[in-house]
Order: sequence, then structure tokens, then C-alpha cells
Amino acid sequence: MLIEQFHKFIDAKSLINKDDKILLSVSGGRDSVALCKLFFNSKIDFEIAHCNYHLRNEDSNRDQRFVADLARKCNVAIHVAEFDTAKYAADNSLSIEMAARKLRYDWYRVLCEKYGFTKIATAHHLNDQAETFFINILRTTGINGLCGIPVKRPLSDDFQSCQIIRPLLFASRKDIDNYLINDTFVDDYTNDTNDYLRNKIRHNIIPELETISPDFPKTLQKSVTRLSFTKDFINKIMLDYFPKSCADGVDKIIIPKNFSFDELCGYIYFALADYGFNSYQLSDIAASVNSVGKSFYNHDFELIIDRDFFLVRKKIADEVVKSVDEHTYLINGLNFVLGDVDKAIIKDFGFSVILTSDIWQKPVNQQVAFLDFDKLKFPLKISNKKTGDVFYPLGMKHKKKLSDFLIDLKVDRYAKDKILTVRDVDDNIIWVVGYRIDNRYKVDDDTEKILIIKYKCE
Repeated sequence: MLIEQFHKFIDAKSLINKDDKILLSVSGGRDSVALCKLFFNSKIDFEIAHCNYHLRNEDSNRDQRFVADLARKCNVAIHVAEFDTAKYAADNSLSIEMAARKLRYDWYRVLCEKYGFTKIATAHHLNDQAETFFINILRTTGINGLCGIPVKRPLSDDFQSCQIIRPLLFASRKDIDNYLINDTFVDDYTNDTNDYLRNKIRHNIIPELETISPDFPKTLQKSVTRLSFTKDFINKIMLDYFPKSCADGVDKIIIPKNFSFDELCGYIYFALADYGFNSYQLSDIAASVNSVGKSFYNHDFELIIDRDFFLVRKKIADEVVKSVDEHTYLINGLNFVLGDVDKAIIKDFGFSVILTSDIWQKPVNQQVAFLDFDKLKFPLKISNKKTGDVFYPLGMKHKKKLSDFLIDLKVDRYAKDKILTVRDVDDNIIWVVGYRIDNRYKVDDDTEKILIIKYKCE
């Protein structure tokens, strides 16, 4: 029976001890209702947390009422938070999903600090794990991503006294359906659409694999477990043989000598895993280990190559636009280098930059560029057009001379002289400002983060 497997899994993974104060995250859907029922029937003390994100009109309020009724039936305390998620997402340039997650986890921390919860249980199960596995394959995340959803982890890096636990990561969706055969729960209609990548995998890929291997989610979990063993082993080796130190907010990470380029790339993947550099940047860092003084930047960190160490520190972006030196500016924490253009373009806020995970946003006019953040090589450069410039105009698979592109658009000579370009560190054109982005940097189905650059021309 599922409840017996539940007990064995909790014991095997040491998820709960007698002194824990446990909070269950309950949406009212199938999975969280199953989790609640398992805790109740196991006579494990718990309280319930429910978030009303107000994203589905009356359905959101229906869910809240359902969970409140469930708490009464179980005779447990309930904590409810109501959020204006859409406004928070818009105000903070976040996707709805990321905004909801931020609101939820910030609230969890408040509850833990106020009531002393030590564990927060969520209802992720093996089908969620399988979906996450394929999402991370498409995002080329490497072994860290392929290990998927952890069974337990701290609520956050700076709040270790409470852990997130996943007591259902032994059960498939079919197991849960069978367990709830006589129970009621609420449905979220958005789960039935193919509007999101996770839903596409859920409705199309997983069922097809289950025709080949009926217990596919459980079979995949065995591979995920072995990958996790491998990752843990590598991390242990990294700690033992390549320890990093920290002083005055700067992490010093050893640059190994006598490694082949491929070995160095593998080392850097693990050594810099906590800093959020994308795969292009990691390859560039590996290729630049002998370029002492060279810098790399992402939204949160800056890395400088020293003789024997990578020096990494968190970026401080206390201004929207900040001068680094005569030619370099930080715009919202992202590095831009001025080429042969008037400095007033930056100083007068001609350019503005937003980094977002809201992949459903669309450009509203030609003065806005939407770019796949992980395809970009920083620092970016703002410059005038140059003789011989080529790029791949959006929608085209072949490169085109910029001069021919402008002729095709019948751009007059005076307008041509004022044209600006945004380029990457290798001088590749990313955006012909006001006209067209380069096809290589467009947003696609695999995009996780979008860099939005706006140019305010007077």
C-alpha cells in the first residue's frame, strides 16, 4: 500500500524526526491532497499553508475555500496568504511563475521564523521529477540539472534551520490516483493545456515513454539517483582537492594547471556552479585562463581571472546606470562598453535594460530588443555601424551585409549615419538598434531568461 511505502521512504531518507514542526504546502490539487491524507492517516502532526495567487479569478477563491475545509476535517491549523501576483510580477520584471515562487518562499520564511517550523513538505512526485529531467535536458544544464528535484534541501542558503522535503518522491501519478480513488480535490484547468513546456512534456512525451516502459517515472528515478551519487562524489573530490577560500566578500577558486581544455571545462562547470554563469561564458572562461585580468559578468556576479585563481564576488548594483570607467557602464548590473558613440547615450538613459524570466512578454516596437540571455557573451558593446558589418537578420538563416539590409529597407543616408548596434564581446552584432535583432540571439522555446534592451530615441 502507498502509506507503507510512504513510511519506508521517510525513514530511508531521514525526512522527519520526532522534534520536527511540519508545514504542508497544500494547493487543493490532487498531489497535495494525497500528501495531506498520508500525513493525517500516519498520525503525523502538521499544519497547512495555502497561497491564493489570485490568478484564476473565482477558481483561486474556490481553491482557498476547499483547503480551509480540508484543514477543518483534519482538525489542523491553516495559514493562508493572498497575493496580487500579476502586479508583483510586473513591478519586478518577473514571470508569473517566478513571481509566485518568490512570494511563496518569502512567506514560508516568515512562517518559519514566527512559528518555528523546521520542515515544509511539498507534494512533488516521480512524474514531476521526470518532467524536470527533460526540461533540464532541453536547457543543457549538465549533471546538476539532470539530478532534478532533491528529496530535501534548506529553505534557502541563508536560512538553514528549515528544510523543504518531498515525501512523495517515491510515488508516480498513477500511484497517487489510485490512493485518491474515493477522495475529492480541485483541478487547475491550466494543467490541461499545452501552453507551457512542462505541460507539453507531461501530456506528450511521458505518456509515449510509458507505452514502452509502463513504470517509466520509477525507472528514470533510478538513473537520477545514480547521477546524484556521481555529482556528490565529484563535489567531494572538488572540496578535498580544490578547496575555495573567501575573504572580504571575494571567493578564490583554484585554477588547476596541466589540465586539457576538456578537463578544464569539466572542472569549471563544477567549480563555478553556484554563480550562475551560462554555458557560453563557462567555455569562454576556460579558454581565457591565461588572460590575467580578464573579467566576466552575469546578472549577479563578476569574475576576474588572476594568475592562480578565479576571483568571484557578488555584484553591487545600487544605481540603474553606473560608470565603471571612461568607456564601461553597468546598466542594471549588466556590463556595456561604449564604442565610438556619444557617452550621453548612456548618461541620459538612452538605453535601459531588464532581465526577466517572463518568456511570454513580446516586443512592442522596433525600439525594444528581446534576446535570449544565455546566448549572450558579456560585456556587450554599444557602437556605431562599421564598414563590412554582417549579421543574421531575425527570420533569416544566412548572414547578410548590414549595408544591403539597410538598402533593402530603403533607409536614407542621414538615418544610416545615426544607426547604432549592440554587439557581444566578440564584436558579433546582436541588435541593429531600431531595426532588427540577430536571429542567433532570438527567444525560443528553450529560453529561460530574456534580456530586454530598450532604446529611447529623442
